[in-house]
Amino acid sequence: MSRSSTGHRWERLGGGVSELPREVACAAQCDMPILITGEEPEDNRAVAEAIHRRSRRAGAPFLTVDCAGMSESLLESKLFGCVGTDGVTRASCGCLERAHSGTVFIANIDAMSVRLQALLLQFLEDGDIRRVGDVPVHRRVDVRLMTSDDGSLFASAPHMSFNEDLLYRLNVMHLVIPPPFRLHEIVSNQPAETLFDRSAPIGGGARAH
Repeated sequence: MSRSSTGHRWERLGGGVSELPREVACAAQCDMPILITGEEPEDNRAVAEAIHRRSRRAGAPFLTVDCAGMSESLLESKLFGCVGTDGVTRASCGCLERAHSGTVFIANIDAMSVRLQALLLQFLEDGDIRRVGDVPVHRRVDVRLMTSDDGSLFASAPHMSFNEDLLYRLNVMHLVIPPPFRLHEIVSNQPAETLFDRSAPIGGGARAH
């Protein structure tokens, strides 16, 4: 990557299905944002949850929001919450607020609108939550953000319009899921459930570049 002002970038490039337990273990030891790229949404989510369960945040919530097929207004409320000032909509906390001290996994991040990309970037910069319809107040939360896409974020298609600064912040650690990956099958002569085993030995580490 050409940008380096915020320090090291980390990458795990899916060397094969057999590498996944080790890569999950490595990812669980850090607290940086992770972008997971894989063809199967359920596999992406399973890997994100495995990382969460092995991390220091395991005792806190793991919440998922899927950008695919969701309207911009609903997605904004799901993420940031709303105050319900219209007398019809009930006030609610968003996932980012409810997952305080835990992890939020945003699936299909490539489907997020440009406006919400800007709001998410602002959240990553200052850690403050502003609910939909709320006055500017500080609700600072501590969450780890994981996101996923199917590879389209790195496509060269001219119609792709994803916030470059946001992508840089989300892609601090990049984990590529090699197809096909089926969580309930044997992985490298060990049960795939060891992805969720916090006591499993950690072999190797991510590389900085």
